[in-house]
Amino acid sequence: MARTPTWLHAILLWLLFTVVLFPISGLVFYAAAYLLGPHYMTRKVGYPPPDEFPVLVVTPTGGDGYRAQVVYFRNLEKFLKAHPDAGLLVPAGWEARLNAQLYASNRQGMQAGGQGPDFDVPFVQSFTVERLGEGRQRLHVDGAIDDDEPDEAWYEAGAHSFTPLRHRHYITLGLSMGATFVAVPAAAIFSILLAVVLAWWVERRRLRRAAAAAESKAAGA
Repeated sequence: MARTPTWLHAILLWLLFTVVLFPISGLVFYAAAYLLGPHYMTRKVGYPPPDEFPVLVVTPTGGDGYRAQVVYFRNLEKFLKAHPDAGLLVPAGWEARLNAQLYASNRQGMQAGGQGPDFDVPFVQSFTVERLGEGRQRLHVDGAIDDDEPDEAWYEAGAHSFTPLRHRHYITLGLSMGATFVAVPAAAIFSILLAVVLAWWVERRRLRRAAAAAESKAAGA
């Protein structure tokens, strides 16, 4: 049986690394880093929270109506002074209506409706609420600064005060660059190791077949 030249093994190993293993593993590592990145960018915060920490404020509009708005912490004190009847709790049965109202008033909804953007208004405003009882609620508020700059907050609220829990704020371009810096070396190391292991496995099988053929030839002689 003719032995495959060593130089051909080297070429096949190089093609395996550059054409198959590195691109595929690079995409896998990039996707994993990009998807897991926001989790590791979520950090615990105390009071006072960062200036860009979004807080949901609900203002009565007369009768049984309410108006909701997401206000960044840097503007919260000024907003509450201008609206002394505003509070931080979501009225029972109003979660869906206030979320619909927020979408219509955020910059994303304003642009979709043909209105000019107001950069003092979050690009995205939404929230979820968990009622804890005794006038306390746990809220998750989304107040994205722009379409490529997510900004989320988790906190417990009373009628006129809140306790910050966690905050997530990042720029997607930075996340993408960070994921690339993680993915490229990780994919290179993984691909090289896997290519070497595969080459060793193929060579080992070839040697075993050669040895078995030699034994069979010797037994038949």
